[in-house]
Amino acid sequence: KNFITHLLSMEVNDSVKTKQYIYEAKKNGIDILCPDINLSGKSYIIENRGIRYPLANIKNVGIAAIVFGDLKNYRGLDVEFNIEQSVKFEGQTGPYLQYTGVRIASILRDKEFDVNNCDITLFEKPHYFEIVRQVAAFKSTIEKAAIEYAPSVIAKYLLGLASSFNKFYSLEKINSEDEKARNTNFMLAKAVRIVLNEGLRLLGIKYLEEM
Repeated sequence: KNFITHLLSMEVNDSVKTKQYIYEAKKNGIDILCPDINLSGKSYIIENRGIRYPLANIKNVGIAAIVFGDLKNYRGLDVEFNIEQSVKFEGQTGPYLQYTGVRIASILRDKEFDVNNCDITLFEKPHYFEIVRQVAAFKSTIEKAAIEYAPSVIAKYLLGLASSFNKFYSLEKINSEDEKARNTNFMLAKAVRIVLNEGLRLLGIKYLEEM
């Protein structure tokens, strides 16, 4: 455990080597623990349960947590900021949106699909239709946010879209054996990814390709 921790800390800025060492750690039965605002440090830390991921590796996640934690609330409201809640990868947080984007990027990585060979009857399923409806609402959402001077409109929209996609992900096998279904799923995932990335950009939050 000491050796792996040392290697990880030495290569904290090298994502390729980090992935390799994390894979080796897991293969040897060593748990890699999620970053924790109270427990993580600048480098990897050995704990009884495994090796704790450092905050240094999630700089953009931390920024997203703070920025989104503020922008998701309607202007004028007096809201208490909770850092512990804001850095979580679930719920109404910036890291949750970044994580969803990274999940989609991983799904689409090195995948080829034909948008002209899709099964549009799948859009009759509620969880398919909901994503199509939400993606289509992106333009009007931006316009509403601009008219009201309210970035929270975009923030709440993105949370809804991410939630719908993650529900879709839990219900469907994205990389389906059926070619038309697979093309449809990949096309839908790419559309969500584009909208999430652009929405985060508009809020001043960096989208990620990997975590």
